[in-house]
Amino acid sequence: MSSTDLSLTTDSLSMLTFLASGLAFVVGVIIAGLAWTQLHQVETALRLGHAFAESEYEQARLWFGLGLGFAAVSFVGMLGVIFYRLGPHAEE
Repeated sequence: MSSTDLSLTTDSLSMLTFLASGLAFVVGVIIAGLAWTQLHQVETALRLGHAFAESEYEQARLWFGLGLGFAAVSFVGMLGVIFYRLGPHAEE
């Protein structure tokens, strides 16, 4: 296997990693957005005095946090791939 083949493989893997991280970022943002919407609906229900809304509020907060965390980790992964591609070993 020549060094060119290895370079192509590394480039392909870094591009796939970037695309997967981008897709995961979008999924995380969608999850957080849906949870944010549910949080506002549940807050309205709590203000109206619905007792069942307490557990739904906690669940919506959990999903919002998970979505934001997922998006943040994915974004860091995307930045890692970008810095890897622009690093000192990058081809001129």
